[in-house]
Amino acid sequence: MYTLDKKEQKREKKHMKKISFRYLMGALFCIVFAVIYESFSHQVYSGYMIFAFALPLVGGALPYLLITLLAGQQSTYIIQELQH
Repeated sequence: MYTLDKKEQKREKKHMKKISFRYLMGALFCIVFAVIYESFSHQVYSGYMIFAFALPLVGGALPYLLITLLAGQQSTYIIQELQH
């Protein structure tokens, strides 16, 4: 394991925030799509469609946000493992 300089750490943190934002936008898209789908589906509902937003939220946005916000310099190893 190695240590990154401050500039590299800031760049990695910015990259992690960008990835988590993309996952949040994916979750938001799933929510909006589900609402529109339910309004035009003639009262046909699907549990999979209603909770489809949870996959990008729990599987992508939350882990990246937690690593970015909670882990300091120790997040280098975790970042490398997530990206490979």
